[in-house]
Order: sequence, then C-alpha cells, then structure tokens
Amino acid sequence: MEIAHVPNWRTNPDKYVPLCLLCHRAYDVGLMTEDEVEVVRDGWLAGASPPHDAAELWALWAAREPEWSKLQQGAGRKAGLTRRRKAAARRAAATRASRLIMD
Repeated sequence: MEIAHVPNWRTNPDKYVPLCLLCHRAYDVGLMTEDEVEVVRDGWLAGASPPHDAAELWALWAAREPEWSKLQQGAGRKAGLTRRRKAAARRAAATRASRLIMD
C-alpha cells in the first residue's frame, strides 16, 4: 500500500489516497483517472477493500495509453543541478591540487 497525491493535495490534505503499488503507478502515468482514484478513496474511507482484481486492471490499462513524461517531472532541472555541482567539485579539486603544487 502506498499513498498517492492527487492534484491539489497541498490545498486539500484529504486528497491523500492509499493505493496499491500497481494503481499508484497507473495513476502516476495517467492510466487511472482521478474519478477512478476517488472511487478507491471513498471505498477505503468506508472500510472496503480495493474494488478490483489484477486481471481487470490489466484489461483496463491495456486499452489506455500511458503518459510516461509524467514520471520525468523536474528531471531536467535535477540533472542540470547535478551537472553544475559536479563541475564545481571538479574545479575545487583542481584548485586545491594546483595550490599544493605551488607550495
């Protein structure tokens, strides 16, 4: 069981939804709609088990196209930051090495 953050979760903390691993990933890539997540949430609040089985999920998701770009949110910014930090570390190491040689 994992906790999914549906849109506007920052403004509405009730938008945290417990989902199984498959449903969480499906929601993250757009294979599961927010309405379907709400049904799961309402059932969970009522004490029901997840309203699906694996075979039904695979059949449903096979008919939809995933949006893989949703998994890459912020990845470019993070990669750029990593490159800048590594470059700064290399420059600092080179500066230290050159100062040791000069002494």
